[in-house]
Amino acid sequence: MPQPTLTRRVEILEETVDAVVGLLREFRADVQKDLAAVREEICAGDEAIRQDMRAEFAAVREEIRAGDEAIRQDMRTEFAAVREEIRAGDEETRRQMRVLHEDVIARLQTLGEGLGAPRGGRRSRKPS
Repeated sequence: MPQPTLTRRVEILEETVDAVVGLLREFRADVQKDLAAVREEICAGDEAIRQDMRAEFAAVREEIRAGDEAIRQDMRTEFAAVREEIRAGDEETRRQMRVLHEDVIARLQTLGEGLGAPRGGRRSRKPS
């Protein structure tokens, strides 16, 4: 088989290079289209994730608000009970103070009677 001439060999090489360049252009275009599609999918996925996160955070905030309100209600109930206990304790203290006061008065009267002091009045001082 005769060998192609140098000119023909260069032509064949140019045709081959042109075909490779064409394939590279097609490949590049396909890759760019694919990358654009991937970008769009990622952006759509990002937006979906953002929406999901907003919804979840809103739900968490609502749960926290509900929990806060429950805690407030429990605290109101407990504080009311504590106030009532304090009032009851104050009343008991007052009752005990009255009893002790009456006891002191009764003892003072007894002491006064034992010393011969007039009842219900002060002793007058004797002039010196």
